Amino acid sequence: MRSELDSAMTDFDLPGGIIFDGKLDQVYAIKSHADQRLLNGVTENVSHAWYEGEKTLHPWKGETNPHYTGFQDNGKYTRVKSPRFEGHPMQVGPLAQVLIGYAQGHKLTHKWAG
Repeated sequence: MRSELDSAMTDFDLPGGIIFDGKLDQVYAIKSHADQRLLNGVTENVSHAWYEGEKTLHPWKGETNPHYTGFQDNGKYTRVKSPRFEGHPMQVGPLAQVLIGYAQGHKLTHKWAG
């Protein structure tokens, strides 16, 4: 988990970014929570989650209306919404954070992952 180190929320203990298609040499670095590409590109999909609907919506417009159906092959199977960026499914969490740090040459990430 990233944490802000300043009140402007522009200095982080770990770097942020986006990697498409595993291209570690082409990381889009995110240096602020105010990054417009980030703010406009993030959506959540509920088509496989136990929520009503099938829509992909921006998190601020998202709906979280529980609708448990039980496990369904090729259907709903989780309570977790699927993150998307500019329409692409994205991996988020610890592994993604390590890859972003490693790809950007973050010293502590390289030290502990190397």
